[in-house]
Amino acid sequence: MLAIHKLQKARIRLQKDNSFFAMLSLYLKFKEDTKKCKENNGIAYISPQGVFGFDEEKVLELTDDECKFLVAHEVFHLAFLHLIRQNNRHPQLWNIAVDLAANTILQKNNFVLIDGVIKRDNKNEFKFGDIVISNVDTLSGEQIFDKLEKAIQNNSQDGIGEDYKGLDTHIFTDEKGNELTTTEKEELRKEWLGKLNEAYMSSKMRGNAPAGIDILIENLTKHKIDWKVLLRKYVVRHLPNNQTYSRPNKKSISNGFYMPDYIKDEKIDIVVGIDTSGSIGQKELTEFLSEVVGISQEFRNNINMTIVTHDYIVHTNELITNANKDKILKTKLKGGGGTSHKDIFELIKKTKTKIAIFFTDGDSDIDEIDMKKYNFDKLFIINEGGMKIDEELKGDAKALYL
Repeated sequence: MLAIHKLQKARIRLQKDNSFFAMLSLYLKFKEDTKKCKENNGIAYISPQGVFGFDEEKVLELTDDECKFLVAHEVFHLAFLHLIRQNNRHPQLWNIAVDLAANTILQKNNFVLIDGVIKRDNKNEFKFGDIVISNVDTLSGEQIFDKLEKAIQNNSQDGIGEDYKGLDTHIFTDEKGNELTTTEKEELRKEWLGKLNEAYMSSKMRGNAPAGIDILIENLTKHKIDWKVLLRKYVVRHLPNNQTYSRPNKKSISNGFYMPDYIKDEKIDIVVGIDTSGSIGQKELTEFLSEVVGISQEFRNNINMTIVTHDYIVHTNELITNANKDKILKTKLKGGGGTSHKDIFELIKKTKTKIAIFFTDGDSDIDEIDMKKYNFDKLFIINEGGMKIDEELKGDAKALYL
């Protein structure tokens, strides 16, 4: 068996119980590059563009389980932006930090690690020189790096020993060997965050999201992922699901093999309330409606969406079917007065709505509404510069701030 076939087989094996890594592995570009790997004394290397270079001989020596781990390990570096988050950090120390972060999650999810890789011990600790890093599974690459760097600065570790080489080489340049520009890094960041979010939502829907992955995603995206991504995650969380091979995943077909797609058992009703009061600008309304279009198209087989526009009173109430993009964008944004959410809450109360999403500036009578009286999940998206929602609402309503 050629090594590349072995890697492709590992990618297929991931789909059984690791759909998160399976979906992301579709973006890997396998390339036999034994010479370059030997120069760096590693089994493989990974580039920001997803090029997975490998040593033919060393890959053939791996067991099938070890090969599956290797694919997931390289996927991890890409999805969590390890190749563009290094900045001015010491390269080898950064490699140790992100390898530990990646291998900890893979170890936690029962992957068979290759002998000699950097990993936590059975106490969830990692020893580096004279220091011990505790609670490794809760730490990001940056947090681990800071602790490792402190050890170096305190001279508790005289340099970086041979025990900390890792199993691969991380490439921080483009395919021509040039340093990535700020613009290129930003484009790659957005690209991989999008893929990461898509894979995470899909695995959540299939019920096999990797253990511990949510903490790392939260650390990574706390100040990076915008409200659109968080909104989608909120919707996905409420969708029942099953997966099927009768309708294969389109990305897998293009790569020459089959992975299951998911189907839904039922549709849920969603109401999108749009505050059209005078303090909401047209630009913000257009952006929000565009996102509503995206959600309606992405989940067209899973949701019934109704758009309600209001200021102090309800103005329009339209059911959007079949992800009708033109109809959504042509929704009349009547209003311009003050804002109240009492009427729209009463309107929704009379329906079978499971989720209500409100786009507003927050300058409303929200704090006068007894949220517990209304048996549907409530999410408020507050536009930039809008008012904060009373903290007492937490638990009965959630808020995202632009």
